[in-house]
Amino acid sequence: MADIRPTTIVTYNVPGLCCSHEAAQIQAVLAKMAGIDEVACDAISKTVKVTHNLSSDESIRAALRKAGLPISEPSEIQKRKSLGSGALLLAVSGLMAVLAEGSALAIGTDHHWFVVSASLLTVLLSSRETFTKGLAAIRAFRLSIHFLMVIAVLGALILQDWSEAAMVAFLFSLAEWIEGWSVEHARDSV
Repeated sequence: MADIRPTTIVTYNVPGLCCSHEAAQIQAVLAKMAGIDEVACDAISKTVKVTHNLSSDESIRAALRKAGLPISEPSEIQKRKSLGSGALLLAVSGLMAVLAEGSALAIGTDHHWFVVSASLLTVLLSSRETFTKGLAAIRAFRLSIHFLMVIAVLGALILQDWSEAAMVAFLFSLAEWIEGWSVEHARDSV
């Protein structure tokens, strides 16, 4: 006689879930796993609801970690304030990007020590989450916007177009922050 396990419905809190693109990735990854019957993602509430008949949910947690979207236990979730915890870091990153671009234009070269330093600092300050999600996409052999941004920034750095790398990194981080802020705002309104 076959081993029949009861169906379990679990809702996971996934703070890194910020858009429908990531929700579609999660659904694609989890839906093809054996023992999972249904996956529903909600970017606004940052939750993933999984119907499964697995003996343990560790494979689900591992798949989400591999996708660069680890689960937070309810006690670990902290509601962001209106501007979010990364706003100051993003502002400093933006200032450095503008200084790098402006200095490159004023000096006439991208290879001055100040332009290179300001550009590298911008990339380091603004690209942590992008690189984390991009590397997770590479490990999962999955094409994503984060993967493409990693390629764009690394390509600009390899070509030594320092201020371009800084501006691309900053503008993408700014777009991600605005998207996250608008989702938080929408969640608070509902």
